[in-house]
Amino acid sequence: MTGSAGERRRAAVVALVAAAAYLPSLGGAFQFDDYNVIVNEPAVHSGAALLAALSGGVRPLLKASYALNWSLGHGPLGFHLFNIAVHALNAALIYAIGRRLCERWLSGSKAEGAALAAALMFALHPAQTEAVTYICGRSSSLMASFYLGAVLLSLRGVPGLCPAALFTLAVAVKESAMPVPVALLLFELVAPGRPRWKEIARRQAPVWLAAGAVALAMLLSARYRDLLGYGFTQRSAMDNLLTQLNGVFYLLARLITLRGFNVDPGLPELSAWTPALAAGAAGLVALLAFALSSLRRRPEIGFGVMWFFLQLAPTNSFVPRLEPANDRQLYLACWGPLLALAVSFARAASPR
Repeated sequence: MTGSAGERRRAAVVALVAAAAYLPSLGGAFQFDDYNVIVNEPAVHSGAALLAALSGGVRPLLKASYALNWSLGHGPLGFHLFNIAVHALNAALIYAIGRRLCERWLSGSKAEGAALAAALMFALHPAQTEAVTYICGRSSSLMASFYLGAVLLSLRGVPGLCPAALFTLAVAVKESAMPVPVALLLFELVAPGRPRWKEIARRQAPVWLAAGAVALAMLLSARYRDLLGYGFTQRSAMDNLLTQLNGVFYLLARLITLRGFNVDPGLPELSAWTPALAAGAAGLVALLAFALSSLRRRPEIGFGVMWFFLQLAPTNSFVPRLEPANDRQLYLACWGPLLALAVSFARAASPR
């Protein structure tokens, strides 16, 4: 990570805080799906077995990370060390990205303080626990490393092929990285001045081309088609809408209240509107409309809300999932509202 010496020091502090918070997880054991995808899965027990299984599988880079840990030995400890290191890296990346955003909206020490505060909240928010301490929850955190790397390179003006490569690696960890191209557009929309669309299109074209190629590869993959087909047989479009809305409300409650976290919340499938659900849906529409209208006037608010829903779009929208919500879906999504909170506080605070 490049940047000034002060920026590197603060990024290192954020990373150390993130790692220190999760050191108690080093004594954890394998849990739940860890047995299905790691312990009892021969395909991730050696490099040769992994290569043999790649042609008909999904998430090859995620499985490669499992195979690396398994080959190195050390049992669950090695897996937990990997997860903590990934979270520490992500916290540093979040700080670096947030600093560049905050410099657009705030001046001097306020920009620095807001970026640092948002990164620390990201590192320590209890919603991150599942993605860090649940070994196979690394699908979210490891994906985020490549996702955030692509964003940071783009913000630094690195040619589009490099962000495109990191985006592709992110999708190879988990499909929910697909919003990266839209996220890059969101960063442009909250930049000062009017967007220069021709320049943006030229700079971001490789990422969008990579997204098209990845989407086509998924459609051509029999495994991905089977997974999508199975999902759509589980519930109707309307039942899925209601169930997914309930999942979003669950995640919002975890983000705001900082309580009630559960590795397996077991949310019910819904098939009928209720007054509470209808009121919540109206509130979400109003919130999105407010965010869109705020992109120029209060960009931190518009960015924070849009970032949150953009990260949830792959898991809580049209594609049915057996589990409507898991805490790890908040891993990347939570940063947007936390950044908006930090910037709003910095605007109201004294320079000191």
